[in-house]
Amino acid sequence: MLRLKNIKRTDNFIEAYYTPEDSNKLGYAKLDCDTLEEEHKTVDGYETTYPTMAIYGLKQILNKEKNDENYTIPNEKLVMWY
Repeated sequence: MLRLKNIKRTDNFIEAYYTPEDSNKLGYAKLDCDTLEEEHKTVDGYETTYPTMAIYGLKQILNKEKNDENYTIPNEKLVMWY
């Protein structure tokens, strides 16, 4: 589980900081909305799944935005998996 924070949509990018469930350190994830090119900064000890899931959370937000003209991008989002 992780929490996306300060989610921002600017021009062709959606980006956010993320906090892994057992950490207070911040990682960073950025997604190009046109090419889906990914950029991220990992949190030490959380290098594998967490950046991928942060990008997944951003893709979910982007899909909702594309499919619902009334959708408002949240400031925070909880991303869970099992």
